Amino acid sequence: MIIQFLYEDGRSQVHDFLQSIRFQAEADSDYAHTFEGMMKVIAHLHQMKWLPYNLKNYWISLKTTNGYKKFHPLQSIPSPSYHLKLYEIRYNHIYSTDPRTLHWGARIFFFRERVNKQQVLFLTRALMVYDTLDLELNRKSEELYEVCRQLSFEIYIDFLENPSKYLLRGKDS
Repeated sequence: MIIQFLYEDGRSQVHDFLQSIRFQAEADSDYAHTFEGMMKVIAHLHQMKWLPYNLKNYWISLKTTNGYKKFHPLQSIPSPSYHLKLYEIRYNHIYSTDPRTLHWGARIFFFRERVNKQQVLFLTRALMVYDTLDLELNRKSEELYEVCRQLSFEIYIDFLENPSKYLLRGKDS
């Protein structure tokens, strides 16, 4: 399977998000676990030939560095239109070293299309989500989630109208 970061104005929000987590991982074990987990989920998807067609809830089982299995869901996102199928990769980091944070995780929105007889996952937006004792941070996290979801739908609609704008060629792929 091909996994493609979507670029706008020469930048990929998802790529920048992952780089930010990688940078923070150098000093914070929570971010290190999150970065490792997200990269394992992406690598697992890359090794698959196809995602199931009627994907609603699909669980990926991966071993952590300490040998435990963790399950990470891929979920279908409710759509404003029946033909738009948007999904999210969910990586949950339950235990945080920050006592104010109950748990948190990373989300990556994507859509999939068939291109040249191959399934391509187009990664559109990514964010961190939080469940904390700080109600204001929780509200902002929920608002950001909704903004990323909406932007992902808008990108998907634009892709369907103008696919050549998003398809990489040659050395860019």
